[in-house]
Amino acid sequence: AADPLWPDTFIVDVYCHPAFWSHAGDLLAALATSAGPRQIAYAETDDSAKLAAFEAAGFHPVTTLPRWLAGRDVIVLARA
Repeated sequence: AADPLWPDTFIVDVYCHPAFWSHAGDLLAALATSAGPRQIAYAETDDSAKLAAFEAAGFHPVTTLPRWLAGRDVIVLARA
C-alpha cells in the first residue's frame, strides 16, 4: 500500500503458511512491477524465512530498530 507520509513509497509485507515460505520470494517478485519506485518492508530479526524471502526478492537491510516490537529487534528493508 502507498504510504501517505512518504510519497512514492510503498510498504510491502508478506505472510505464508510455514510450509510455503519457500515460495514467498515468488510472491514478492510478482509485486515488483506493480509497486512504486521505492518499497519498504519490516521483519523481526529472528524471522529468518521472511528475511530470506525479502532478500531473495531484491530487498536489502537499511537499519535495525532495537527492541521495537515487544522487546524484539526489527529490521527495515528497502527495494528501489
